[in-house]
Amino acid sequence: MKAASYGFRSLALTAIVTLGAAQTIAGSIALDQNQNTSAQKRPETAAGENLAEKARRLYAAGDYEEAIKVYEALAVREPQSVTVFINLGVAYAKTGQFSLAAKAYRRALDIDAKSFPALINLGVAEFKADIFQEAIKPLEAALRIDPSNRQAQTLLAMSHFSLRQFESAARYFEPLFKGEPANTAVQYLLGESYFRSHQQRLLEAFVQEVTKSFPDSPALHMLAGEAYERMDRINEAIQEFRAAEKTDPRLPRIHFYLGYLLWEKAEYTDAAAEFEAELASPNGEHAQAEGYLGDIARKAGDTKRAEELCKRAILKDRGVRIAHFNLAVIAAQQNRWPEAESWFLSAIDLDPNSADAYYRLAMVYRAQKKFAQHQVMMNKVKQINDAQRQSVGTALSGSAPKIQ
Repeated sequence: MKAASYGFRSLALTAIVTLGAAQTIAGSIALDQNQNTSAQKRPETAAGENLAEKARRLYAAGDYEEAIKVYEALAVREPQSVTVFINLGVAYAKTGQFSLAAKAYRRALDIDAKSFPALINLGVAEFKADIFQEAIKPLEAALRIDPSNRQAQTLLAMSHFSLRQFESAARYFEPLFKGEPANTAVQYLLGESYFRSHQQRLLEAFVQEVTKSFPDSPALHMLAGEAYERMDRINEAIQEFRAAEKTDPRLPRIHFYLGYLLWEKAEYTDAAAEFEAELASPNGEHAQAEGYLGDIARKAGDTKRAEELCKRAILKDRGVRIAHFNLAVIAAQQNRWPEAESWFLSAIDLDPNSADAYYRLAMVYRAQKKFAQHQVMMNKVKQINDAQRQSVGTALSGSAPKIQ
């Protein structure tokens, strides 16, 4: 299948993981003004009170950079105040400086290791920075303090899902589903976690439960669509994703899924329409959609638009492999050899198990009469192709989920 060539499977993981992240994270980014600390129990100086009020006013006005300066001054004045360091971290987070936010939250935890707001916000900061492994420890600590906290459960579930730790992810999605069984995002992610962790019995029971209570759930269509896609039954996969789209047109990433499958079938006009719809979605997979639109533009001969789209995609997310690959192809077609080599190497870094970039890079080396490098790349192509042939039997022996 073509999916392996462009890393769609890893993309699907991260794309789906983030579909509820914005709402979850928004709840945690709030100034902690009610934290009980020893620092707050003793009277502050008038200057201290003025600084705190000034910081709050600047933050409320959206002037986060100036608020940071005031909170930093407060941190010097009140070095044992948990609240000051939490609020400093929140201001940093508002400016996208998540590593500095995490540092401030850790300073708060040095003062009070059981500060629930510091633990939650540290988990959020690491999650927003895509450092999912680091997010887990503070979130687990927060959950020990408040075992029913849905925010901690959600972030833990998504962190484990992002790390492909699907059995652990399912463990945290289960109480979320129990508390909100009609939530289609939770339905999908729990079902996907069961499927990817090979928990067939739990998956079958889950599908039966959702089918009984929510027979038209788009999550069921999404799961069926992915199952068909894995079996290379693309037409049936498209049918399921269209059914999901019809049931819930606002379903995040649905246009990207459809666009990708249509792109696989070389139905580029219809694929482009879906990718454009994904770009119009407020929380859509914009970078990847632009990358695939760039690929379609290149294949249509519109090199200028292809370059614009691919470069824009990489500015948003350097992990969009198809954008790197297409920029390399364009550079090679124009005999810009060093640039082509650089882009192909970055595509290889993003997916070292796909033969396409190695082969194209081999042709770049041959055009420059660099025969030794050409042979190294061709050997790599042969190695990958041989490995794929050897794995066919293993792939076919895997048990696919039953689709009722």
